Order: sequence, then structure tokens, then C-alpha cells
Amino acid sequence: MLIISSVGGICPQMDARRQPSSWTTLSVQLMDAQPTAPYAVPPASTGTFTVIPFNFAGQLPTHAATAGFNLTDGLCHNVVSGNAVSGSVTLTRNDSGAYSGSFDLTFDSGDHVTGAFEAAHCPGIETLLRAAQNNTVSCG
Repeated sequence: MLIISSVGGICPQMDARRQPSSWTTLSVQLMDAQPTAPYAVPPASTGTFTVIPFNFAGQLPTHAATAGFNLTDGLCHNVVSGNAVSGSVTLTRNDSGAYSGSFDLTFDSGDHVTGAFEAAHCPGIETLLRAAQNNTVSCG
């Protein structure tokens, strides 16, 4: 999972199960398809990952990606969110959870976003996602 955020240096905050208030994020999940369970695994290499919608049903492309946009207010309530429905993510570096590359995404709202990223490995992302599933995330 890759998170592009309006708040810098947030890995320790996410590891402490804290979500920044008034936070804008673009989250991207990259995966390689495989024919047997669990059907998708983290990417093993670089390449171009085809964006699939979150409700995708069928055979995954060899390299697939999902992406979502989210904006929260000062109390960490969702204000605006959307999901990418098409596009691609090009991964040029894949080094033990640290990624570099670019993206070209079209969202369900019709908005089109392009950009580049250089992301360090951040184990706090998984901590925050697990805490969100258990409703144990703090705001601020």
C-alpha cells in the first residue's frame, strides 16, 4: 500500500494509530495476480499496473492497482472521497516496500490526476489500516 499525503512525516503517527485531522490522501494498492489463493500478492517487481475498480470481478491483470482519494475535516470525518475507475501506475523502483514511480488516474467523479511519487517503507500504514478496521484510530 502506498499513501500520498498532504501531511509529511506521518509514518510514526500512523504507527501510533493516529490519523491526522484535515488530511488529504491518495492511497494506491499495487498487486500481482496469481492463479491460486490469495489471488493477489504485493508486487514482486517494477512495471505498469492497470487500475481496476474496487468492485472488480473477473480475472485480474498480471499487474493490477486500485486507488482512492479521501479528504477529512478537523474531526477526521470524511468530506470528499472517490475511487479510481481507470488508469495506470508505473512502478520504477520496488525496494522492500519503498516505491518510486508515476500515476495517471481517472476517478468515478470524472476527475483526472497525474503525478509522480517517491515513498519510503512505512510499516505504520498496516497498523493504521488494522486499527481502522477495529475502530481504534485516534484523530489529530
